[in-house]
Amino acid sequence: MNTTLTMGTTSGEFVETASTRTAFWRALAIATAAWAGVAFLQILATYSDQLRRGGSPELIAIVGDVSWMYPPWAICSVLLYQRWMSFPKPLTRVSVAAIELVLVTFVFFLPYEVFMVVVNMLRSDVPMAELGVRLAHHPAMWLFSDFLLLIGAYGFIYALVIFRRSLADERLRRRAEADNLRLQLEVGTYRLASLQAQLEPHFLFNALNAISALVRGGERDFALASVKRLSELLRYAISASRKDWVTFDDELDFVSGYVALQRLRHGERLSFRQGQLSDAARRVECPPLILQPLVENAIRHGLESLSGPVDIEMSFNEGTDDIELTIRNPAAEQSSHVGHGIGIENLRGRLAMIYQGRARIEAGRDGRNFVVQLTVPRNAPD
Repeated sequence: MNTTLTMGTTSGEFVETASTRTAFWRALAIATAAWAGVAFLQILATYSDQLRRGGSPELIAIVGDVSWMYPPWAICSVLLYQRWMSFPKPLTRVSVAAIELVLVTFVFFLPYEVFMVVVNMLRSDVPMAELGVRLAHHPAMWLFSDFLLLIGAYGFIYALVIFRRSLADERLRRRAEADNLRLQLEVGTYRLASLQAQLEPHFLFNALNAISALVRGGERDFALASVKRLSELLRYAISASRKDWVTFDDELDFVSGYVALQRLRHGERLSFRQGQLSDAARRVECPPLILQPLVENAIRHGLESLSGPVDIEMSFNEGTDDIELTIRNPAAEQSSHVGHGIGIENLRGRLAMIYQGRARIEAGRDGRNFVVQLTVPRNAPD
């Protein structure tokens, strides 16, 4: 008859796997070796004592007298270790340790002392009828020394289990943190790719809209020049979108081309002034396509809210740790524009994921102008 014994950790059934069997036999082998070492020390001590007393000790007889004492200790050590490794309560509580010690005393130590008396009676051919008398006269010194051995073994196994469980908990914690970080990275990568995928068609849509306006207005030469300019911008946009980082110099060149494209449509009505940025700041790395949405935002809403010329200014403030870019565009007082277009929102999301709060965008009115400030750290995240 084949019997399968199963057990699950949640249902209370035991599942005997190869790993649990291997762990048990490994623990038994280690415990056997450890207690064999204790038995060896006792054999040497007994042999030395008999020599000092002038006797003629027989090593084989001493080995026979000692070797049977320690297998129960090895078995008890393994069972304790296995029990405490799967113990549901925190072993660091003093109450738990005390209760376990009392349990071990009654379940193992007292029966072991009876076992010692019985074995000695059998080896000495003493009838079992005298068991009660022998137990009553069991040497207190032996009882005391065995109890000290119990306390030592108990404390060692208890400390070992706490140490092993703390290592296991730490590994689980680190694995959980790694899994959490991996999940966050995957989610962040997906969101970033999604935002970039939204940004590129948005830019293309606005550029094509500008060119279509020129075609509808019959401005063929301007339209052809715009197509050429657009091809140059798209070449950069496609190339930059495949990179994690570009320089401010690359971004400013892209913005200049974009403004030139818009001027082909709006003519002298659009004025754009760009402040000076040092060579060192131009070499600072930043995510691609972060300046164009801000300039597009200023141009579109400035031209939409006013009928006359629109003067847009982009200035820089170079700090020790970051670079601050400010874009000002005039806006009518009744304009409800707050700078939350698709491009701006996508940029907010990208910067939040890339810089984890170290970069920021602030937008608001300053008199008759609408102002957007972008602050980017000089050092890219690790």
